[in-house]
Amino acid sequence: MLTCNATGDDKLKPLFIHKYKNPRPLRGVSIENHVDYYWNKTAWMQQSIWLDYLKNLNSLMRAKGKKILLLVDNAPTHGKEEEIPSFSNIELFYLPPNTTSHLQPLDAGIINSFKAKYRKLLVKNRVEAYDLAQELNNKAAPVIIRNAIDFVIEAWDQVESATIKNCWKKTGILPSENDELDEEDNANSIVKLIEEEEQRDLEDAMSKLPFDDLLSAFNYINADELNNDDVFLLDDEIVETVRPNPNADDLQDDDEIIPTISLTEALINVENLINFHNFPPENFEVTNEELKILKIIRRKVLRYKSESSIQLNIDEFISFD
Repeated sequence: MLTCNATGDDKLKPLFIHKYKNPRPLRGVSIENHVDYYWNKTAWMQQSIWLDYLKNLNSLMRAKGKKILLLVDNAPTHGKEEEIPSFSNIELFYLPPNTTSHLQPLDAGIINSFKAKYRKLLVKNRVEAYDLAQELNNKAAPVIIRNAIDFVIEAWDQVESATIKNCWKKTGILPSENDELDEEDNANSIVKLIEEEEQRDLEDAMSKLPFDDLLSAFNYINADELNNDDVFLLDDEIVETVRPNPNADDLQDDDEIIPTISLTEALINVENLINFHNFPPENFEVTNEELKILKIIRRKVLRYKSESSIQLNIDEFISFD
């Protein structure tokens, strides 16, 4: 879920919902400064998540000394206006039914821009993965949840304030900055040009994939909306979704095949990279900053390996077997 203001200079952290509370690829990774991470068994928005989001957003606005009007569509998970508690620094405005595609600025092109940039990052990642797999004669590394979150963060960061501002103008819900009657038409034309440019960029990236009969960039951007009817949970599915699971921390996504790399292998690989940077091929540029990062990683792995070894020896020493 994305939230931004009308000028495009204040983009809030994306809200990201996954199936697992603590998937392995995210262990030890600090993502709280970049996304609001939630989870449930279906990875769907729930009213409990929405209320928690509003509470946190209200705290953020209060800390900034701001009061905002938040435009909300009529999704069932957003609740009815009379069901939502009042907030000190947020006033909710529910858009009339069946008007979201016309009045919601995010649906006027902002989400489309985000999707185009996200899918371009994904395609470029796949091209690199396939090239590397061919070079090393092995399988391409899978896309994992950490990649997805990184793409979300980068794609949202790349959505320009000018795009956001013109999408707000396109809806016609804000007072005109001047007396021109064609301001909405101008904004609509600008948004269309941006969309066409982003589609061309995406198609250029897609052309490098080792596949035939690819979707058009437009269909790929909107792939999640094809044949997408409104989905409603049955009562027993709702119960199952919110039922506590004592093993939730240990649940893993079956699709996330994570390679197991030993600490020794990691050290060897880092050492090879350091040697490569110390003695690079001709015309291959390296920086001191890159070498510094590699040495920090080597030191960190060494320290962890040493501490793990000490812990293992202590466990063996006090073993009663």
